[in-house]
Amino acid sequence: MSKKGFTLVELMIVIAIIAIIAAVAIPSLIRSKISANESSAISTLRTIASAEIAFSSSREADVAPANGQGEFTASLVDLQQPPSGGPGFLGDETLATSGQKAGYTFAVVTPGTNPLGNSIETTFDITAVPTSQNVTGIQNYFTDETVVIRSNTGAPANRGSLPIS
Repeated sequence: MSKKGFTLVELMIVIAIIAIIAAVAIPSLIRSKISANESSAISTLRTIASAEIAFSSSREADVAPANGQGEFTASLVDLQQPPSGGPGFLGDETLATSGQKAGYTFAVVTPGTNPLGNSIETTFDITAVPTSQNVTGIQNYFTDETVVIRSNTGAPANRGSLPIS
């Protein structure tokens, strides 16, 4: 009488081969996911910057200091609001409310002040930081009203960081 089936040694060899394949494939998949997240972050920075410019262009030029007209906004939620019944500038409600997308956290800052010391949003800074450094992304990104995307590894990017090519 012959027995059919696999021996323990044969099963262990198959498991070892699967483990070797997984050990080679998983790091590649992780790198691919990080690369996709970084590409998405760059695209999202450009989208937010374009929304900021459209937001500012839709408003009248300043007449009085810090009256809110013709200025940028420091709020992603404001970019989601439609101007006089039209569509919102940002078009991504999840990004506007949570500030997160594809493994990155986005923040908008309007660092300007006028000669009187009043806050006036004539410039903007947008940062994109990985939600989990070296897991969801490696690069930190930055852009401002020039829409030049800058990056830095391991620390937040800023106006002095190198532009991406």
